[in-house]
Amino acid sequence: MKTVVHKSGDFTYTAKLFPVDALPGRYHLSMQSTFGGAKDAEASRVLLQLTTDAAGLVTLRDLIDGQLPQSSRVTKFTAKSSARPFPHLAGVSFQLRELEYVMRATTKRHTQGIGLKYRPTSYFWAADHHIALVSDIKGAERRRLYEQALEQGQANTDPDLRQHALRNEQRQALGAIHPDFMGGEYLPNARHREVEIARITIASTTRDVTSVYARQVGQRISYRVVDEYNGETLDGKGTRTSIRPLTLEQLTDFFLSSWNLINCLDCNFCDDGYPRESIHDFVVDASSSFYAGFGHLVQARINEWLDTIGQEQTT
Repeated sequence: MKTVVHKSGDFTYTAKLFPVDALPGRYHLSMQSTFGGAKDAEASRVLLQLTTDAAGLVTLRDLIDGQLPQSSRVTKFTAKSSARPFPHLAGVSFQLRELEYVMRATTKRHTQGIGLKYRPTSYFWAADHHIALVSDIKGAERRRLYEQALEQGQANTDPDLRQHALRNEQRQALGAIHPDFMGGEYLPNARHREVEIARITIASTTRDVTSVYARQVGQRISYRVVDEYNGETLDGKGTRTSIRPLTLEQLTDFFLSSWNLINCLDCNFCDDGYPRESIHDFVVDASSSFYAGFGHLVQARINEWLDTIGQEQTT
């Protein structure tokens, strides 16, 4: 939804609000200005960008309402009202409902065939039986090389290749070979009986990795989202618990609401017109030893967001 908020001479201030389908329950609000006297009168300047939930939008509305004189406030519409408030927004409301319908249809199309409700029996069966998984290896490049060796039947690999974490001098030596070797090596070490259940690797200079760890704590499973920057790239607290393992949909929503992949992609590709293929290539890996459909669902979430961008640009 887009609407002109204010006009002052050649300046026009426009607000845009639309749901971010890749982050269920989140909305993106932006405020832009255009100057009619500029060489490119259609070029806009972003004044504000905010991604928040419905509660955040309500708080913003209440803040604005609190600053208006009493006579300027609009009484809440109820079934007993004889006329609708904001009659000039009727067309905007219709556009929003239409956009919501299109987005729901798009979401269903992209996730068709993905087992959203799949739930693994346990995250800890391998650890309980002392079975090593490739997801035990923090380093993205070491993991790739180890998987490659297994595929070629090379069972006797270098122990350093398959260990969980490297010593600091080992990490520095690998990073000196190529920055790609730094990816994943700076994640926090897993705690006792903690396992990685999903990860996403992006094509940044140092192949940054963000992961979800899980461990049993009493009768519940405790989860935490971790990055390679001491949590600086995360949103919110990035933790939760559950009695049973999460469904694929629950895991993905938790992951992407704790680490904003969409915002990362937006920052990297907003100036390039959001090329779909390049954006998907930027996500080097989205994988899980427990959810076969995790990578497919991450791709679907990205496609949903890109479709939202397309709808927002034509609204």
